[in-house]
Amino acid sequence: MSIGACIYALLLGRWEGRVMTAIIILATLATMQLENLLHLHYHSTNTVVLAVDTATFIAMYAVAVKSRLWWPIWVAAFQLNSVVAHLATVISPEFSALVYHGYEGMWAIPGQLVMVIGIHRDRGWTQNYDLT
Repeated sequence: MSIGACIYALLLGRWEGRVMTAIIILATLATMQLENLLHLHYHSTNTVVLAVDTATFIAMYAVAVKSRLWWPIWVAAFQLNSVVAHLATVISPEFSALVYHGYEGMWAIPGQLVMVIGIHRDRGWTQNYDLT
């Protein structure tokens, strides 16, 4: 789904879709590389992935602030949930590693779904009402 959402955003999205796609791809590659390089686990707060997720949120928030569209705000909000998942393990170190890993990553799905739906709706409004 992630690849399809990114391709859709690259091909049919405005600048917001292209920038969000770049952010998602960079964050995914950075997380994968850092996890492989450093052999990271989710037994305690994963500070490296927390840093990547926080940087991703800040970048998405910057797009949302600059954009006139509604969907970038929602995508940034879903990313904020991933950051909060990390913070839950800081507050409560006995937080289950399995729940932590699942909760931290699950917010990408609704975020990318909102991105695709938002781009689709914005394109419809633009075409039907001649908005530029």
